[in-house]
Amino acid sequence: MKVAVLGGGTAGFMAALHLTKTFPSFDLYHIYDPSIPTIGVGEGTTPDVQHWLHEMTGVDSELLQQRCHMTRKYAIRFENWGPSHPLFMHNFYPVGQEYAYHFAADELVKLLQEYVVAQQISKRVDEIVSDGVSATIVFADDSSLQVDFVFDARGFPPLVEEEHLLQSAIPTNAALIRQGPPTAYQRATRSVARPHGWVFIIPLLHRTAYGYIYNNTINTPADIEEDLAAFLQTEGVPIKGEPRQLTFPNFISRSFFDGTVFKIGNRASFFEPLEATSISFTLTQLRVASRWPLSLMASSGQKPALSEHNIATVNRYLYNYGRRLAFFIGWHYAQGAQWNSPFWHFAQSNFEKAWTEETNQDVREEFQHFWQNALSFPHPVLAPDNFAAAIESLFAAIRDSEMQEQTKLFPRQRNDSKFGLFSTLSFAEVGQGMHYQEVAPSTT
Repeated sequence: MKVAVLGGGTAGFMAALHLTKTFPSFDLYHIYDPSIPTIGVGEGTTPDVQHWLHEMTGVDSELLQQRCHMTRKYAIRFENWGPSHPLFMHNFYPVGQEYAYHFAADELVKLLQEYVVAQQISKRVDEIVSDGVSATIVFADDSSLQVDFVFDARGFPPLVEEEHLLQSAIPTNAALIRQGPPTAYQRATRSVARPHGWVFIIPLLHRTAYGYIYNNTINTPADIEEDLAAFLQTEGVPIKGEPRQLTFPNFISRSFFDGTVFKIGNRASFFEPLEATSISFTLTQLRVASRWPLSLMASSGQKPALSEHNIATVNRYLYNYGRRLAFFIGWHYAQGAQWNSPFWHFAQSNFEKAWTEETNQDVREEFQHFWQNALSFPHPVLAPDNFAAAIESLFAAIRDSEMQEQTKLFPRQRNDSKFGLFSTLSFAEVGQGMHYQEVAPSTT
């Protein structure tokens, strides 16, 4: 059984490692052109990535600190978001126990590579010819390789309207990245609202990453450089190295899997890094593919004809999951920020427009259900002790419900589980923190 992974970035090496450890009987090919640079910015994660990494490699925290300059991330700290509260947290639960990682993305890739068992092919891929049963990978030197299954992790695709849906709820499309020295505060990713967008502060052991996320149709790179410099000066941060300007689309593929080629990582979707969802969504894609069809292929020793119904179920599940992630990210902008500026006027009205134009009734109804449930919690900012007590008393029931749902082939997006990656507790902390309206927008 020949299986190929295309791509040498984080998603590509995650897929190669996942296949190495989960399906060792496959003939695995890892194909990428080392001369193609990776983005290498995504240095924040969610707890599921931490658990997966330990499961796949067995590495402990000490080794991750040495190799990847890792720090533990217990939350996202929002500063100056919304009109009322200058600070609120979006924690991982149980609070103070569950955590994710901040790490140097390039060093993580080097670590993952050591655990991959595959035939490496260092070539540029020109084309994948798939008939839904097998695929032929055509290289730039006109050679080719026929395989039974492909994980395509080659990064951003050319965006075609028929194949991709732009996520209009998210108002940003560019980033300015700078590096600074290590910082004392390392327990959370800081997300600081600024006049033209927001700044992430990701603490590593050897440096701190600063990224100004903005919309380049509203502000110029010069605007962003000036305001980031002002912010870093108020923080007392001496910057080092050259700035990096990046642009990105917020999008999701309308189809992830055709029966042979399975798109993952930035090939399948991308959302701005506000909630650090990119690597987690890649992991979700790998786990869905593992449940079906990879487990079927491994047990039968061949590539059987795949059910069109199951292919459609995979695509529908991942598409709907990603749509919920994007909508939750866009929701952060719904109340604006403590800045009166063109960007925040646009961001706030942009979410209102996206909500009005949302045609997926399930997304609208589930969003309302989660928000209404969130309002039953004590206020996480105004009554933090009461909120913590409510979490403690309810967490066991929530955990049991989610564990039961995860045992199913394709977990449902239900009102009693999660809205994509996010639970009712996330809705409570983010929604109350940004002072969202007491009543969710009407569906009429």
